[in-house]
Amino acid sequence: MIPPFQELMLPALQMCGAVAPGDLANRTFIEKLADQFQLTDDDRKELLAGGKQSRFENRVYWALVYLRRAGLIASSGRGRNRITERGQEVLGQAPKRIDIRLLSQFPEFRDFREAKAIPAKKAAAENEDSASPAERMEAAFAELGESLVSDLLLKLHAVDPFRFEKVVLDVLVAMKYGGSFKEAAAVTQKIETKESTE
Repeated sequence: MIPPFQELMLPALQMCGAVAPGDLANRTFIEKLADQFQLTDDDRKELLAGGKQSRFENRVYWALVYLRRAGLIASSGRGRNRITERGQEVLGQAPKRIDIRLLSQFPEFRDFREAKAIPAKKAAAENEDSASPAERMEAAFAELGESLVSDLLLKLHAVDPFRFEKVVLDVLVAMKYGGSFKEAAAVTQKIETKESTE
């Protein structure tokens, strides 16, 4: 069974602590946590409703985003993470669990959760019963959009340069710039071929 993302926070931080002062790649977290939680092949392959991303991988990324926003881990390069002094202090307290409640003690994390909050979101949080369904949907949409940006940035830091280039081409073609992907890819291939022969 795939664990909730909050259950992944403590073991992820412990992994960072175990390699300090070194760092770990995002992919390493995914592989080691899958092994630690004894996920089956089906668990590892289970996709989100959109059908493009592994559910477990998505939860690992969210756990890392939350740990970063709380200042317990920090980026040490593209797609790499290291434990911070604050993260070491938290581990030193031997918590049984790291979750949103624990992370909320840190002002940066509270700011992250409240950042760009729209009035409807605040109203819904203060008095959920009085907020209309449309207001609650608007608040949820705003929170999802805010989280999506963080998730996307984390993933882009993790990809290799060639994959990053493909993502950029996909975006440009989807925005109707530069013709078709085939044409864009052909240009890229020519550049790669030219550079490889120099």
